[in-house]
Amino acid sequence: MEDTRREPSAQDASDVRAETQRIIDEEGVAQATAARESGLSPSALNAFLRDRYTGDNSEIARKLRLWIDSRAARLDAAALLPKVGWIPTAAARRILTAINYAQKTGRMALVIGAPGVGKTVTARHYQATNPNVWVATMAPDCRAPAVALQEIAEAVGVEQQAGRAARAMREALRRHLTRTAGVVIVDEAQHLGFQALEEIRALHDSAQIGIAMLGSHTLSGWASKGQPIEATAQLVSRLGMRARLMQIGDDDVALMLDAWHVRGDAERRFLADVAMRPGALRNVERTLEMAALSGSANGKINLGALKAARRMLEGAE
Repeated sequence: MEDTRREPSAQDASDVRAETQRIIDEEGVAQATAARESGLSPSALNAFLRDRYTGDNSEIARKLRLWIDSRAARLDAAALLPKVGWIPTAAARRILTAINYAQKTGRMALVIGAPGVGKTVTARHYQATNPNVWVATMAPDCRAPAVALQEIAEAVGVEQQAGRAARAMREALRRHLTRTAGVVIVDEAQHLGFQALEEIRALHDSAQIGIAMLGSHTLSGWASKGQPIEATAQLVSRLGMRARLMQIGDDDVALMLDAWHVRGDAERRFLADVAMRPGALRNVERTLEMAALSGSANGKINLGALKAARRMLEGAE
């Protein structure tokens, strides 16, 4: 079949240049952000915008046109979703209290919660509303002490060289964090191995910095990660506050549904059932998002749209 696509013309490039510059000037998008999101180097974008790019201008225009169109589609989709933000559920307030305790006292706090109760979103909310709060998200390879400390170093802005010993990284972090009156939130802490936990405990001791560890129910066995109980004494003794959130309450679900302006009894019952499944409030939020984006009439989310959303999310035919 014949390819009917055509290369962008000089006029196309001029139009794209003007639209890109308008987005930067009028919508507050940094030029560096536009370059990153469009897959261009900052220098190439800068030269193109000044009409001084000596390379393939049509290729630059093509990439920017894709970015402009994709960005417009994202904004259209976002307009369909309510600006909900952080929701102060009972579970979220307990998480907030634990993090605040860690920062105000300089001690360690432990939050164990089922997936979807609001650990990560509450951590980000606390970070956005308090000074000197750093969120380091762990991954499966963070069982190794050096890798875990590397994640923390990146979160707090301490440059580290790959392969650097854990002790050297801990010392660099100590210098950076001491006397900041801050808190390091270690999210997804269930991925940490025992020695990685010990390194974080040592950082807490040396920097006198608050540490809040958030993780799933598998974190509840961290004190015995193959270690004799006497080996965990120092770690256990540092925990000043613990919170265990294995399920959400009806009031938590109601708060989310109120924030999304879901009023119908049938819709609320359906979503309350969704919230009881693994994933909790995260399931509810994703269902609501999908229902809103699927084109329900006038943005009103009805039971049919919610059921269709669940089928799509679950991959049902």
